[in-house]
Amino acid sequence: MAAIRSVAQAGIPIAYSSQVKDIVVDYEDAESLRNALVGVDAVVSTLGAPTVGNLQCALVDAAAASGVQRFIPSNFGCGQENSLTRTLPVFAEKVKIEDYLVEKAQATSLSYTFIYNNLFLDWNGGDLPISVARLSTVVKGIVGVLKNPTATKNRSIKIEDGKTLFKDLASTLQDAIPGSWIIKEGETDGLHPKSDEALKKVILDGWVWLNCILQGATNAKYGGSFQHVDNDLVGLPTLSEDEIKVLAKDIAQEHI
Repeated sequence: MAAIRSVAQAGIPIAYSSQVKDIVVDYEDAESLRNALVGVDAVVSTLGAPTVGNLQCALVDAAAASGVQRFIPSNFGCGQENSLTRTLPVFAEKVKIEDYLVEKAQATSLSYTFIYNNLFLDWNGGDLPISVARLSTVVKGIVGVLKNPTATKNRSIKIEDGKTLFKDLASTLQDAIPGSWIIKEGETDGLHPKSDEALKKVILDGWVWLNCILQGATNAKYGGSFQHVDNDLVGLPTLSEDEIKVLAKDIAQEHI
């Protein structure tokens, strides 16, 4: 079942249309949400910013009230177990929903799993091996969680396709996309302060939030290079550096 906010959002691929049903719900109507989730075992939230806060809390409430057993929030990306990452403004609502789920799990039968994958490889200096994952890998990780509910209950897991250096990635993309490239190197330690200054001036442009994401995903102190991954737990392979390069090249060429 796919709970959508309007008919215009319906878009289940034809191959899965007989297996997945669209249900239009009002995320601000508690009864609408509860009714939609009756008989559902697990909820995988894909709500995007800025709805990851209050609307996702409402979805958690409805899931708990309807007897849902597992909730996977829309917190994919940087590992928010890291204390520095949790302070980045861009993740404030995600931290809020994690704390809320922990409270719900203590008071109800609802359980949770947080899935961290750091940077998405297929979203379009670097001497630190950065953990990256494709959207399809995250989906497979979700399936792995639901197939292994006991071992993944009330905890976070970290998954990746593999690790890559930004310098290697830049070189690979240069090979994949002919033309003149200008590469600027910078220190990631300066990204967060720039965003903080912008936020003080109520500047909410996209680069402000992107700086925070890059700070959390590419700075060693923020844990963007996962030292322990749970790929085996959810049945995911780990790719070699060469395989990551081939993937990156293929993805780049698909978007030329």
